[in-house]
Amino acid sequence: MAVLRKKFRKCSLTGFTLIEILLVLVLLSIFVGLVIPRVGILFFDYEFHSTANKIEKLIRFASYSAILNKNIYRLNIDRTAKSFSLSQKKTVNGNSEFENVSGKAGSTLFLPQRVDLSNITADEIYFFPDGSSTASTITIKHSNDNTVSFVLKGFIHGFKVMYEE
Repeated sequence: MAVLRKKFRKCSLTGFTLIEILLVLVLLSIFVGLVIPRVGILFFDYEFHSTANKIEKLIRFASYSAILNKNIYRLNIDRTAKSFSLSQKKTVNGNSEFENVSGKAGSTLFLPQRVDLSNITADEIYFFPDGSSTASTITIKHSNDNTVSFVLKGFIHGFKVMYEE
């Protein structure tokens, strides 16, 4: 008689236990709970500093374009819409008027929700071909009390940016 032998294989169980999985989930949730608020703060700081850099570039563009193109440029500030736009003087048939600058520099720059205009001395700032501008100050303030002031002295290239945190 043939003896049937059953071969039993020893199964080695691999994997994680429920306790190990729960421990990893708890550690991940603690890590995420600590990191997410910091990421939000960093995003709002980036948003604020990015906006300040855009305004600074717009002012510098207006100043240099006025010199290079030998034309008057105007930075328009809308307090209610919290926006900035740039226009240049055009003379058509003896009539002078300002029209928006073409291209990316002519697009309207809106401030983010958490950024406010806190101190503006003029709603229109003029940049002249000799490199001078209207003397004025623009201050923007973030909801976390960071402020940036753009101070235009009025004389040639008299422009200063002051960060306060």
